[in-house]
Amino acid sequence: MTGRENRAPSLRSLRVLRRRWIVAQRIARRSIAKQPSRYAAAIAIFVIPIVVGLAFATVWSTNASRAALITDWLGSDAEVQAVALRIADSPLPQDEMGTVDAVDTRSEVEAEDVPALLESWIPEGDRLLLVEKIDVAHLAKTGTSKETNVIGAFQTDSPSAPGLPEGLDGIELKAGSALISEDLAGELDLRVGDEISVSTGSNEGASVLRTAEVRVREVVDGSRVLVMGAGSLDLATYEVGEGSTTSFYIAGPEAVTWEAIDELNESGFLVMSRQVLSEMALEQGVEWRGGWEFFVLLLGGILILIELVLLVEPIFAVSQNRATRTAAIVLAIGGDHHDQGRLIMAVGWWIGLISSLSSMLLLSVFHLVYAYMIGVNPLVLPRAPLVLALCMPMILGIVAAIPSARDLASIDSVAVLRGTARTPSKLVRRTPVYPLALLSAIPAMVGAAATGSLVLLAVGVALFEAGLIGSIPYAISKRWGWSDAASLSVRLALRDAIRNGSRTLPAMGSLMTTSFIAAALLITLTSANEAAWNSQAHLGPRGAVLVSDSDPSDSSPEARQRQEAAALAVDELRGVEQSVELNGMPWASTAAGPALIVEATSPSGGDPLSIAEGGRALGELDLAYLVDDGSFLKASGLVSGDEMVKAIATLKEGGAILPDASYVDAQGGANLRALDMTASLVAESNGEPEIPDPTIVSEQRIPASAWSELNIIVLSPEAADRLSLPAKPLGRLLILDRPVGALTASAFEASIVKEVPGSAARVVRETTVNLLLPRLAALVSLLAAAGTIALVVVLAANDMRPDFETLEAMGASRDLRRRVSAYQGIGIAFVCIPVAVLSGLFVGVLSVVAIAESGRFSTLIGLSPVIPVAEIVGLLVGAPLIAMIIARLASPKGAVKPSRIS
Repeated sequence: MTGRENRAPSLRSLRVLRRRWIVAQRIARRSIAKQPSRYAAAIAIFVIPIVVGLAFATVWSTNASRAALITDWLGSDAEVQAVALRIADSPLPQDEMGTVDAVDTRSEVEAEDVPALLESWIPEGDRLLLVEKIDVAHLAKTGTSKETNVIGAFQTDSPSAPGLPEGLDGIELKAGSALISEDLAGELDLRVGDEISVSTGSNEGASVLRTAEVRVREVVDGSRVLVMGAGSLDLATYEVGEGSTTSFYIAGPEAVTWEAIDELNESGFLVMSRQVLSEMALEQGVEWRGGWEFFVLLLGGILILIELVLLVEPIFAVSQNRATRTAAIVLAIGGDHHDQGRLIMAVGWWIGLISSLSSMLLLSVFHLVYAYMIGVNPLVLPRAPLVLALCMPMILGIVAAIPSARDLASIDSVAVLRGTARTPSKLVRRTPVYPLALLSAIPAMVGAAATGSLVLLAVGVALFEAGLIGSIPYAISKRWGWSDAASLSVRLALRDAIRNGSRTLPAMGSLMTTSFIAAALLITLTSANEAAWNSQAHLGPRGAVLVSDSDPSDSSPEARQRQEAAALAVDELRGVEQSVELNGMPWASTAAGPALIVEATSPSGGDPLSIAEGGRALGELDLAYLVDDGSFLKASGLVSGDEMVKAIATLKEGGAILPDASYVDAQGGANLRALDMTASLVAESNGEPEIPDPTIVSEQRIPASAWSELNIIVLSPEAADRLSLPAKPLGRLLILDRPVGALTASAFEASIVKEVPGSAARVVRETTVNLLLPRLAALVSLLAAAGTIALVVVLAANDMRPDFETLEAMGASRDLRRRVSAYQGIGIAFVCIPVAVLSGLFVGVLSVVAIAESGRFSTLIGLSPVIPVAEIVGLLVGAPLIAMIIARLASPKGAVKPSRIS
């Protein structure tokens, strides 16, 4: 036999298989065209969660990648090509990310030569936007005694330039005019046209360097905003370290290349280019974050994909019932059982294809809009979500169709044509492998909790979920004992649910999956949030408020008066239970850092200690040191029990508390010294190659004890006096009768600032994202449960319509169809949701223990299970109640137009 003859049968088989698939595709396409609403629901179930999830992943990964540098440096306007900042008088080398290794001090470029160099360097067709940021500006209303300080004032020739407060586009600003915010206008009693005196000085405000008179052109939104027209103040625009920083933005059609950056580096400029950053992001790709949040959400995402398959399976089950006679006819005219299965697989293929194209299109549109919003090349955004948007719906559509296709292929076609066939119900078809999976998941998860193995944890969760859903038939009896005594509506609902297990079992699995995921994520995320909160020290309990002056460098009597006025305003709104003063040295006491610090010398000759690396940092304030007599420590809750007694006793004795016990000698004392950092800060801000050592102001041996609650040194007022260290008033901590919630914190802070201009209020709170993420999981579960029940009710009503019409013809109530479909949805919810929530509770607790034992996430030190009782009870009770309401609303309202009984 020749090779051609050998190939002929295989080619004929492929052609026959191709023709059979074409026939199946035609039948599926016509079925979808005849029932568009049903299949549109399946497509929406796939597309909406996938597009939303992948859009969130795109934003998250882009913000965590180097592509975010483009927006951080240059804003969202794609016309802004680059920004140049003169940070040294000598040539400097830089990389694409703006990192400078060392400054070449062998040559210098004089400031007077820079304007000409910069003008000649700008690409042809581009223009220069000047933004000068003033470290500290002193404002005084002309002819009055009203004055204040503004940290971070601006002077510019283009109010729409990057780096400026938002909302200034379209405002014309010239030299001698200024824009100020409402709070400043209220503090100085200013109106449009009023004149103010603006001066810049050293960070302590001791010596005035430059002064100008400007007129208020417009009052704008924002907090402590002052923007003047270019040339209002005679600033040292091209000098380095003169109390201001100048950003030269290059805008126009021409990009700034790497060669142009090298050229400007020779004049001491640091340059960030949109084109160079985009090329770097394209070459290196987007870095996907690997923190605990990503791990938990990835695990939840996998379970949600399983949920989507289960949610769509009832639609394929209905398609299977509708295709039964078609499959029998296909078999009768020469087809086989594989052709019967291909009918449903073709439906899954079409649903997957339409879903994939829709997801790809919607996500592509989102990429274009998001790239335009942040001002980057769309190619910079991660491409992985687009690939997933194309592949995932197709895979899910085919996977969801497999069970129904397998069932349809096993139908006895002769019995179908006689009208005596019935597809075996999935709800009573018991598969032993699922209970075994459920039983094996328990030791796997216990082992993961004992060993900290995240791989074993993922396997255990997957086995538990699969076993839980697959074991449903073992909990369902073909004849429930109470069904005979139940009403006709209940008995019909139960009969239909059991007989149509191909529809009801996936719906029950969908309900269990969403409730299971929600309960597990609630516990996992709540526990992780609590551990992240405890990893930092906080000024006080949640909901407490710190009121202070808006200028941390201002220690005048007026600043203290503003604090007291703000405290009174808080008392009127929320009631103050306790008030304590907070003193010390803020890290932002000058623009470059603290002028004075304290450090402890080691008795063993080691490095001196100022801030301990292993200690907890204060979350709400960045401090160099703290001065307290014990009042603040006691009110804040930083210490308790024996530690609090020991710490307060040390401070009462005029001692100090150190963050490292090795710096306390055997006699219970420590050598502390105060350092003047002024010379070092000036040299560093001027870009000098050699930074002088700090000057020792004083050195004393102070009684001391140690703790690990804070990473800074806490001094008693007596110890601070002995070391000649100032105790600046940092604010007043207010413990409230009615603590401020995280969701209302921003509005509360703004109301206090508006009430007392020049003050600042900070609520001790967790981030809104951390607060809402666990609750969002519960909300998604409730919505998914509602959607599942609505789908079950609608499909049951459509499937049972011939039965209802028969019963109504025999005299049954027309309200019967509404009650039957509603009871079926309610029964499924009450059977599935409590079991799933309690299972999620078990899995969530073990997952938290396993993650804690793994030690993989450094930000979750001290992680332990925290059960949010209110949310769990809300799921147990609220989800079935919502399901009951949805079932009643989704059930058909009375009789419909009679159709021919088949």
